[in-house]
This record gives sequence, C-alpha cells and structure tokens, in this order.
Amino acid sequence: MNVKCTFRNRKVYRMMSALLASALVFGLIAAAPEISGEAADPIDFNRKCSLKALAGSPEQAKELAGKLRIDLYQVASAQPVSVYDTYSYEFLPGFEETEGMYNAKEPDWQSVAQKAAELVFAEDSGIQPVVSGMAEELFSDLNCGLYLIIARGDGLEAAEYRTTVKQKDEEGNVREKLATLAYSDTRTYTYEPELISLPSRQATAEDGTIHNTTAGDGAWIYDMSVTLKPSEEPRYGSLEIVKTLQSYETGSEATFIFQIDAVLNGENVYSNVIPMTFTSAGENRVVIDRIPVGAQVTVKEVYSGLHYEVETPDTVTPGQPIQLDRVLQVDFTNAYADKPGEGGAITNRFEYTLENGWKWEKQPAQDSADGA
Repeated sequence: MNVKCTFRNRKVYRMMSALLASALVFGLIAAAPEISGEAADPIDFNRKCSLKALAGSPEQAKELAGKLRIDLYQVASAQPVSVYDTYSYEFLPGFEETEGMYNAKEPDWQSVAQKAAELVFAEDSGIQPVVSGMAEELFSDLNCGLYLIIARGDGLEAAEYRTTVKQKDEEGNVREKLATLAYSDTRTYTYEPELISLPSRQATAEDGTIHNTTAGDGAWIYDMSVTLKPSEEPRYGSLEIVKTLQSYETGSEATFIFQIDAVLNGENVYSNVIPMTFTSAGENRVVIDRIPVGAQVTVKEVYSGLHYEVETPDTVTPGQPIQLDRVLQVDFTNAYADKPGEGGAITNRFEYTLENGWKWEKQPAQDSADGA
C-alpha cells in the first residue's frame, strides 16, 4: 500500500511516521517468514502469530546450542487504524514510559528498545515475559503487537548476564547501552535488546535490502523467524610460568626472558615477551592473563643471561590448551654456570606498550674503552 495523501490530523501523521520508521529498527534483525500469506489480505487481528529467534550465524548457533535463552515481552498491543491496512500500538502496563518516544515524529527505535529493557530490568519491576524458551524454539499463540526480544545465557543469574556496552553516536558522543551476555565454551556473545512487530510485512529499501515493517505493501506475515546479531569475543584463561633458580651469582640481578605464543584454529591469537628477575636463588612466578580459551600455548626461554643455563627444556608446550577452570602452568629451572671465554656484555632493552605488551631487544653493551 502506497500512502499518497496529506495528513490534516497531526496525531495520525505522528502515528503513520512512527509506523513507517519501524523499518529502521526491524532492519537490525534479519527476519524472514516461515509461512507467508498467499495474498495481500487485510490484517486479521484475531489471528495468532508465532516467532522463532535464531542465535546468530550458523557457527554462532552451533556454539550456543542449548546455552541461549530467549525472553519475549509484549510491550504494546496492536490497535487498528481506521481506513488504513495497518495498526498502531497501545503500550501495556509497565511500558508506558516508552509511549512518548514512540510518538516522536521520527522515533529512534533503538532507544525505544533500550527504554523497554530498562523497565524490564528495573528492580522490582514485576514485568514478566509472555514466553521464555531456548533459541530456535517456536513461540506460538502470540497476540498481535510489539515485542521486546531479550537473549541471555541460560541458567545465569541476572547479575551474570546483564551488562552495558559503550557505543559512539553519529556526533561522536559515547553512549552507554544495556546488553545481555551468553557464553559458549570458548566465546562470549553480547546481545542488545531488539523489538519486533507481529505481524509484519516485508518492504524493499532503496539499496535493495529487505526490511520487516508494519508499513510495507506485501502480505502480512504472522509466522516469523528472526536471526539475532550478537557481537562476540574470546573467553580468556591464564598461564603461569614457574621459574626455579637453583643457584645465584651475587652482585647483579639475573633476568630471564620468556616468549609466549598461543595458537587457536591455526591463528596466532596471543604473542608477548615476559621478563622475570631474580636477586637470590629460589622460585618466582608470573601469571599471564587474557589468553583465549582453547588456545595451545608455547613458552620459550629466549634469554638466560651470561651466567645461567636452562636445566629443563627451554621450550615447553603443555599437553592441554588454555582453560577457564584452572590456570595452566609451565615450569623452568636454571642454575649458575661458569662460562669461561665468553667475554663481552649484553644490554637488555625492555619496552612495554598497551598495544604490543612487552618487547625485548638484546643489544651489545658499549665498551667504555672504545675511542680512548
């Protein structure tokens, strides 16, 4: 249906503008019909709707199989619009604060979703989902209206899955937004709250992309399948290097350098250089955090000084990858060794940056007698 007329009633104009703008928010969710109408019949408000929420890409869905729960809240009921084959929203108890945002001339649907989530997450809000189930599960027997989709890790407490993310707007201002978390064995997935209107129509934008909206001119789709769009990052574990110095050459510090590399799925996901300094014989330890879970690490002692040598292998690759539930440990042992005939000196240059971590460069020391 193409609307080509002048609205004299400002309330109707605001309502139609909001409906047309709904394509913007629904475009954030890749949605496609499971069962589409055969003809462009007028909307049937007595017909029940259904919704299936997919965790993300096929790879993400596989990672999160049995781990992602979907909470579906009805934010507003669908109200017929006289003359037009569409509907407006009547916001339900608990969600009244979102009505003013919806009635704006050009509503920001992300902000509406955020406000709805705030109301749901508010302490003692009392708002309950109309249905809650696992991702990929079909939610049926849903009334026509506007729904909030909250995706979260199954079995987690609220404090474990609720979070905030920071995002820059078009003006460069940093905005803090509500989000929820879900976990696979190796990845952390972050979901933002989303809105979807049931039923919807499909409309093609100027760039050729297809959006689901209440203002399209195709058949009404009562049975929807939506693919959520989470961001993701690795989960991290820790590595501990345990260094034993059996004997100590007094007079100067003994510094040892370790190169740590971690590979996951054939990709180097961590690389750093760690120094460890002794002023006496004994044991020192250093813990390296934020190594992706599942990565296979290799630790090599790349520098032992002039007066010490490694009594254990200088390269260690543990038999297990980095894990969540325990710190992976590698051990090295060194002892003092008299190395006659090895003249000269070495100057160790260490540099640390947030971007690259520790970097080590071995440089020949300058001879004070040079040029004398």
